[in-house]
Amino acid sequence: MYGRKNDDGTLRHRMGFYESGDQEDAKALLKETWNALQEQKKPIENYEMYVFLLQDITGYDHAKVRLGDTTYVLIVLLPSL
Repeated sequence: MYGRKNDDGTLRHRMGFYESGDQEDAKALLKETWNALQEQKKPIENYEMYVFLLQDITGYDHAKVRLGDTTYVLIVLLPSL
């Protein structure tokens, strides 16, 4: 689920390193490492899509989208043309 995708669609292990030259306490270092892992385990996915904005439809002026808003995407599969 969290692996890096190969060209054939299979996944390979994600590996990384966390380094903190300032931390000397083992417990604090483990906590920092754990926090770094929590950020890394949620990969960012990028998609290219065609969209329309509800704000452009009459009656949906209140549904304006601004930079930083969280939105949802409904994926509709259309037949190939």
